[in-house]
Amino acid sequence: MITSNAMRCVILAFTLILIWSQSSAQDVEGDPLNIGLAAEAQTILDAGQGQARKWLAPPDVVVVYRDPRMPAFVQSTLAEIEMGRENFFGFGEVKFFDLNDYTDDLYRKTDVSIIRIGEEGHERKLRLSLNLGDRDIRIHGNIFVFTVGLEEMLLLGALTQTDPQFMRTMAKDEEQNCHYSAWSTDDVIHTAATYVRSDYPETWILNCLYEEMFQSLGLLNDAVGSVNFTFDDTLRPVEDRTLDRLLLDALYHDTVQPGSPVGDTVDIFTQTLEQR
Repeated sequence: MITSNAMRCVILAFTLILIWSQSSAQDVEGDPLNIGLAAEAQTILDAGQGQARKWLAPPDVVVVYRDPRMPAFVQSTLAEIEMGRENFFGFGEVKFFDLNDYTDDLYRKTDVSIIRIGEEGHERKLRLSLNLGDRDIRIHGNIFVFTVGLEEMLLLGALTQTDPQFMRTMAKDEEQNCHYSAWSTDDVIHTAATYVRSDYPETWILNCLYEEMFQSLGLLNDAVGSVNFTFDDTLRPVEDRTLDRLLLDALYHDTVQPGSPVGDTVDIFTQTLEQR
């Protein structure tokens, strides 16, 4: 027979266990910070219909520049993106193309196109062509990083048929801005270009390179006003970019396929955070 005191102890214990379990569930599922992070991650990754978009192999990078600082800036950016990666396979070959070695004037001498190369023409790459009269220069890569002045940026943006609104904003020069374009088939990214003006202050250049290179890898969108991720379209300096790299690494987990629901990547991302 259970005494009344014993019964009260049992009820109290059960009540405490119930309160603890509800509190724990709220910590995991109802934490406003976790909910906010997941929502921002969803926004950043969504390719348009709730699906993820990514590369299937390390992209080769071509840096087109005139300013001699640009190679070091890009190299440091790529190293930062690759830092601590577990799933992201990193970048392929990185080539530097100094326009000063070839011509002072790109107008009427330049073309940029997407071509098929490789076995049976399956692999797509961007090709930058320079017609210099006595010789033709052609250089291929998956991601082109255009870091030039305003006039040449407008030319290269037009040749790659990038977003007209970006071109308009850049031409009016109302504010600091940078941009990327990515081309994909069945949510597999095969070519991309980033556009960063070399006449910006150094801090802007570095922040632009970082954000646009990340976005060309599949973190496609800005989470405007985010205090968690770098991709908020403000070029603000961020001391800790760990969340950026963790989200990229989640996207390149081998269980995430091109076209997979964005929620699959977000789940891996939040699980990784819980395990840290």
